[in-house]
Amino acid sequence: MKSRSSPIIYLYGGEDIRKRTNFKQNAKICSTIRNPRVLILAWTSKNEKKESEYREILVDYFKDLGVEYISFLERSDPKRIALEKMKNSNILYIPGGDTEILLKRAKRRKWLIEAIKKYKRIIMGNSAGAIFLCRKGIGKKGEKYVIYEGIGMVNIIIRVHYKKADDKFLRKINELVVCLKEGDILMVKDNQLVFLR
Repeated sequence: MKSRSSPIIYLYGGEDIRKRTNFKQNAKICSTIRNPRVLILAWTSKNEKKESEYREILVDYFKDLGVEYISFLERSDPKRIALEKMKNSNILYIPGGDTEILLKRAKRRKWLIEAIKKYKRIIMGNSAGAIFLCRKGIGKKGEKYVIYEGIGMVNIIIRVHYKKADDKFLRKINELVVCLKEGDILMVKDNQLVFLR
């Protein structure tokens, strides 16, 4: 497979994996790749039981999308193994969950952030994963808005799970905010932003 000069990044405003709200769009994306091989960075929960259950749901989801090779980047993976897993994949999937936990865990491994930034294939970021990939992202903890510093692969401020009620808070921000509702997908390709329908 010829290596691309930049990845194709898909930012999801929030997909309920159990309800498979973006299944059709993801099936189209996976069908564009010969032998899709997914690597999942499921580092968004401190609850091991919940994480284990979520992993099973993700595996079933990607199998039903026609992906035969599904692996997980483990927090215990040494750098060499992690980089090998990345090299052997052509889709990197960063799921939703707790954005703060994801950012803390990933940013402790500077080499991992650099490897993700150099990844030239397809990257999917769902909710917390979308915030992670952007320069900044707006999430909520309870009723309180939180602005997170992402890794800056996409040079935008993103609001995931956007609702009309967010507008009052968003007006206070003196920069353009890209708002994605639950189910929305924004494709970033060669620095162009395209909303998928």
